[in-house]
Amino acid sequence: MQVAQVFESANGMLHSILSEIDGRDPNLIPQDELSSIWTRARVGSSSLLRLSIHDKNGASSVSLDPPLTDRQDYFLYQTEAGRRRLERAMMIDAEKDLFIGSPEFIEMSNQWGIPISRAILSPTGAVQGLIVAIVPVSLFADLYEGLRSDRADLFALWRNDATILTRTPPDSSVAGKRFANAPLWSHYPKAQSGQYIARTVTDGVDRLVIYRGLAPLPLVLVYAIEEQNLSWAALIRYWEILLITMVFLVVALASAWALRRYMQALSQSNDMLTAAVAEASVASAARAIFIANMNHELRTPLNAVIGFSQMLRTGIYGELGHPKYREYAEHIEESGNHLLALIVDMIDIAEIESGHRILTSEAVGLVSLVEMVANQCRFLANKAGVRLDVVIDEAILIGDPKSLRQVLINVLGNAIKYSPKGGAVTLRAGPSETEGMHRIEICDHGDGIAIAELHLVGQPYFRTTASLKSAVGGTGLGLAITYGLVRQMRGTVAISCPADGGTCVVICLPIEGPIASIGG
Repeated sequence: MQVAQVFESANGMLHSILSEIDGRDPNLIPQDELSSIWTRARVGSSSLLRLSIHDKNGASSVSLDPPLTDRQDYFLYQTEAGRRRLERAMMIDAEKDLFIGSPEFIEMSNQWGIPISRAILSPTGAVQGLIVAIVPVSLFADLYEGLRSDRADLFALWRNDATILTRTPPDSSVAGKRFANAPLWSHYPKAQSGQYIARTVTDGVDRLVIYRGLAPLPLVLVYAIEEQNLSWAALIRYWEILLITMVFLVVALASAWALRRYMQALSQSNDMLTAAVAEASVASAARAIFIANMNHELRTPLNAVIGFSQMLRTGIYGELGHPKYREYAEHIEESGNHLLALIVDMIDIAEIESGHRILTSEAVGLVSLVEMVANQCRFLANKAGVRLDVVIDEAILIGDPKSLRQVLINVLGNAIKYSPKGGAVTLRAGPSETEGMHRIEICDHGDGIAIAELHLVGQPYFRTTASLKSAVGGTGLGLAITYGLVRQMRGTVAISCPADGGTCVVICLPIEGPIASIGG
């Protein structure tokens, strides 16, 4: 709807600035470059009252505006401490991390405006500064004025923390004020949209209130009609609506005769659907056969190559004639193992996506499972100079033992590979907040994942910007396989980047059944 489009347009300009700044501290960007970025972003944004860039202390980087103060909520909640406050979640676009501030009067333009802001984050998630755009309230007032059916009708745009952002007809005495006792909050967010009759807190008039939440924006749009206008006399004034309603009734009655023909067509469609399902079953079976054949045709000769290279390297039938031959045999074995791991990952992801990966449902002791995985990964950790710490409580998981090992090895291996030398990787396990689940958390102190890329993690073949810049290889399949296997075992995976750096992967798995059969 139009309200969302207004904020989406302004957010697009903020996003263009972020993409050019690329997480840098505004204080460290040359003034001419920052001015150029600011000027380009202003193109096409003539409706905005102000667009500005600030450092983390609120000082403006490209204008003569005074520094922001903690009286302005969009600055207060974009600081390091402010971003950790729970109530901030009620005032941001959950998908874009766009903060919507309380309205303020802009003296330069003599208008009211709604500030929106986005934090400038470093690759580790630290706040470097913020960018702010001021959206004029008049944009919404003009829109609502044309939609009101009666001069007594009321439009209001609320923020989820009970703050009024704009009201039509205008009333500057309520702009930016919180009304936590408004009847709206006894209905929303329990129901995202609806209606009720109550006295509006801004003017004490009894009204029929129709509301709708604008998720993911943290906003609620309200349209209120005076109760006295809900009479037969008022309905007569809206004869056009009654006429349209009668037309719809006539059309509905006239359409009834077509019901029989529709049922016949539906029967034919069902027959076609049955045939399509049969064809899909054949295609699915053919895909399963193809995966099995590829597994055999690729892995069998590759295992032979690896085996022969090991024989040459170890000189099982006698020493080779030249030392270089041993070196070449080692390269062949290493490359063969790398290629085999890649083939196994590709076959795994194909089986998971096609639903042909069948898992068992067994009771698995967590301590023995983690000890086995830690022992397998400890060599990799020692080689990388990374300390591996394990803290676990015993629990009996319900899942496929082989897949559980694969999941933990994937995540723990990634944590070790992306940790700096001298760093530490921690594996903790304990009860989850969700009943019947157990929580396994693996954290490292590497470069972490950019906030903008977190929602892409787990997609096949996706690699983060940090991993592409590092010397660590990979195909982007390990976490995709992890996500798929955990989902099949009725579990969940969540990834976060703590403020102090690194990456934390939290896996929750069931600890009690019965889970009769886990399949595609």
